[in-house]
Amino acid sequence: MTTGRREVVTQIWNYLPAFRAAAEYLSLQRAGLAISVSPSALSRSIKLLEQALGVALFDRSPTGLTLTAPGERLLEVTRAAMRLVHDGTPQPLTDRLLAGAVGPALPALLGDAAIDAVPGWPMDLAEVTSEDGGDRLRRGELDVVVTHQPLSGPGLQVLPLPAMPLVLALSPGSTVDKVACLDGDGFEWPGAHLRASSTALLITLSERQHLAASLPRCATPAGWTIAQEGASLPTSFVTREYAAGLPAFLTTLHTQLTARLKRLP
Repeated sequence: MTTGRREVVTQIWNYLPAFRAAAEYLSLQRAGLAISVSPSALSRSIKLLEQALGVALFDRSPTGLTLTAPGERLLEVTRAAMRLVHDGTPQPLTDRLLAGAVGPALPALLGDAAIDAVPGWPMDLAEVTSEDGGDRLRRGELDVVVTHQPLSGPGLQVLPLPAMPLVLALSPGSTVDKVACLDGDGFEWPGAHLRASSTALLITLSERQHLAASLPRCATPAGWTIAQEGASLPTSFVTREYAAGLPAFLTTLHTQLTARLKRLP
């Protein structure tokens, strides 16, 4: 009797999570840690999957794994199948937004905007780099990343935002002869002598020492005076295009940020 499609898929279904982990990390050790499976068990699952399909999914070498063309195709459809299962469940399988931001200023902006746009939606905010942001999105470790440079690659959707102006903002009691600046933001002011690695730290320094501060305009605390426009922070939202609920979330977030910039004096 000819084996039907359902029987073929059923035969390989249980091996797909192990294959996806190995294909995304290209290391049995790292993949095993990610899904709490021993490297030997992962290796056996992949070999059984290759036997069932009749093709090699990986090229193996002492330095690690490399996907073959059939392996790249199977990774693509495995991701698609798993996200369809996730999005088709009656209730969301996860109830937290997993977000990441690159650089010193963007985490505070993302957190503030998310709170305003989607009140009550729990969020975990992680530090990421431009180098690992795309891979973490594709592996499902993050739902959205904010970065100065748009990430590229399969399975990602990029939503550009308007540039966010940097300003010199005066906290109550501050004077312009003392200025605190964010690292690497391109804003220069004569006499600047303090630098901070995050917006929150910069605001804390400014309030404690009565300093003027260089920071993104839409993060300026209430009651501060904007003294001068400076450089700008070009940003982009980068998302997994298949994450449940994220298109609507990003539309709201985009609208919210744009509206906030327009409302400021």
